[in-house]
Amino acid sequence: MADGMRISRESLLAALRKRGPLWAPNDAGHWTTVEALPELGPIRPRRPVKDLFAPPRREIARWKPGSGPADIEPALPDETPGSVFGVRPCDARALLLLDRAFLQAPYVDPHYKARRESLLLIGVACQPGPNCYCGVFGFGPDDKDAVDVMLTAQADGFVAQAGSPRGQAFLATVPAGAAVPVTAPRPGPRPEWWTGLPDPKALYANFDHPIWRELGTSCMNCGVCTQYCPTCQCFTVDDESFKGEIQRLRIVDNCQRSDFTRMAGGHNPRQVAASRLRQRMLHKFSYMPTQNPGLVGCTGCGRCVELCPLDRHLFADVYEIMKRINQEAERVA
Repeated sequence: MADGMRISRESLLAALRKRGPLWAPNDAGHWTTVEALPELGPIRPRRPVKDLFAPPRREIARWKPGSGPADIEPALPDETPGSVFGVRPCDARALLLLDRAFLQAPYVDPHYKARRESLLLIGVACQPGPNCYCGVFGFGPDDKDAVDVMLTAQADGFVAQAGSPRGQAFLATVPAGAAVPVTAPRPGPRPEWWTGLPDPKALYANFDHPIWRELGTSCMNCGVCTQYCPTCQCFTVDDESFKGEIQRLRIVDNCQRSDFTRMAGGHNPRQVAASRLRQRMLHKFSYMPTQNPGLVGCTGCGRCVELCPLDRHLFADVYEIMKRINQEAERVA
């Protein structure tokens, strides 16, 4: 068993405030600056911590109408040191996937990079909810591998473990009590219907399987699953008039929208809902693991199940459908 250190809420807060602004989820599940450590619910907040690193709207640049290229003012990255309290393992793991998209040279996002380098991630172990499936992806509710510090709540404070060298350096600044043994991490939950991650090649080989059309009839492409997903990365760039200036914004986009792939001439290669849903699923469970062995575009946070407005929960159905596609591929083979 590894050792953790017992720390009080007061000493932790004092050390965090020395680093700069402190972020945490509010009662509505949105990430905001706070002056004190909030009492957290048992499961992850409504919005993913991704919002602090790749927010729904971010200014890229601005300029005055009629001005030339030399007058464009780029938005500067926010390099202010700070901390994020209450990060759950599923959201922290999702940032590792976003790193592949936004930190890969030569196309590094300077805004994302600055926030990743300046914000300390303070994880808090959770009690999985009915839609949480982190065990599907090989980790559990107190996994510390993707955070700087992992906290387990106690009656009089927390038991803290370092998850990174930066976290170890931070804990050295926090007055602590005696070291306490920490048991092995708890395994994450898996749904009853779980049969294993689908084979990426089998999924792609069944690109035209009729099951996609069947699934498409039960999805209204509202995009809630995408907008709240901690691993989705799609965005668009838009120019808007703002106080006498032109403001260029990077805005989170949604692959479930009918105009997501519509081209300037009007052609849309994904006109039907089933094709857009298939793209989302294959991106997460076929394309991504094929291009990045060992990675899957999901961390089992369960938001897509919880927030889907339809009675048929898409997350569970998708796994059932993947299992059926794999079984069909084996039968044909």
